[in-house]
Amino acid sequence: MYGICKPEWKTACRLWILLLAATLVCAGCRKPIQESDLGDAPFSSDATTNGTVPTDEECEAFASQLQEQVFAKNASAVNDSINWNAIIDRAVSEIPVASATKNGFRNGVLQSVGQSQGMAAQIIQQMERGGDYRYLGTREVGDEKRVLFRLLLADDGGVNYHDMVVLKDQQGQLKAVDIYVLMSAEFLSKTLRRMFLPLAAEQSKSILEKLTKSDSDFINNIQKIQMINQLYQSGKFSQVENIYSTLPDSMKREKTISLIRLQAAAKISDQKYAEAIKDFRSFHPNDPCVNIISIDSFFLKGQFDEALKCIDRLDESVGGDPYLNVMRANITLAQGDTAATRTLAKAAIDKEATLTTAYWLLVNAALADKNHDEVVQYLNLLNENFTVEFDDLTQIPEYADFVKSPQYRDWLRTR
Repeated sequence: MYGICKPEWKTACRLWILLLAATLVCAGCRKPIQESDLGDAPFSSDATTNGTVPTDEECEAFASQLQEQVFAKNASAVNDSINWNAIIDRAVSEIPVASATKNGFRNGVLQSVGQSQGMAAQIIQQMERGGDYRYLGTREVGDEKRVLFRLLLADDGGVNYHDMVVLKDQQGQLKAVDIYVLMSAEFLSKTLRRMFLPLAAEQSKSILEKLTKSDSDFINNIQKIQMINQLYQSGKFSQVENIYSTLPDSMKREKTISLIRLQAAAKISDQKYAEAIKDFRSFHPNDPCVNIISIDSFFLKGQFDEALKCIDRLDESVGGDPYLNVMRANITLAQGDTAATRTLAKAAIDKEATLTTAYWLLVNAALADKNHDEVVQYLNLLNENFTVEFDDLTQIPEYADFVKSPQYRDWLRTR
């Protein structure tokens, strides 16, 4: 059976890849807009990931091509840009289990990443629903080169970041040999390693004896964890919360599981979401992803200044991102400061003209000020620059004053 993925391993690998995918597309700030550290400890390459450090120009070409592959919805090409074997090697290194066990895990992971629940497919699904995946820049950490991508989620305006360690292999091809996910505040290899340990324990008594209580609890509750994942995938978010509440404390605190609970709670209600954020912050008070999670927490409580401070810290950690001005503008609009909203939204557009949410914020600020000429101006810009299908504005309460104006009648005639 050497190198063969047994059925039970396939099930386990599918489960963990689904959990992993949920982390990859999990968003820290999901507040809709009206329609941390990035792992600065160097990635220590070992024999499984030996390669040549690329130039900045090569990194930019790699990142641009990967972004084009996402836009082209080419999941296979996106996966080819990632050295999954190097990530898996790093995850299972120095764990004293049989090669067959490691190869079983490897085969399960490699099969799963290419399926609809894998990382590439999940990102492309977000793009298809109106999200975005954007290269932000290249940076150095020690002797490494990393390319940073921002993921905007379609459904709720959430944001996450993927910081890819890039090496050139012996054939001269650039590959991502690990990915630091801001929302989980760790490399994929570390996430996979934590997932592999309790599974490996089922194959090795010596490993089992060395397991922490958390890992032992995982083995005893694997059916519940699998059920949580299935319920989340099926959109049964209240049942996710119910099953989560029956887990032992160690499993409730497990980062990947608590992040899925967090995302499920966001779909239930603001109150449930706030409770989940509070729990996560108590479980992981010093985790780098706390900043991004805390933005929503402070927003829901009306603590806008604290939310803005979290955005500032996030902005510093990622080296600058125009979308964070959109998040700031959303907060200033909630504060009633329409002048600041305009300034921030325009600053975002100046840096990244494709941020449609920034244009909608300008519309919202104009509506709040009853500046009907500006409302027409920005609606026209949205129509000119993007594919926008306008709803019947007479049915939207925020447009009540605008639809009574002569500017609306003129605009309607041009439509």
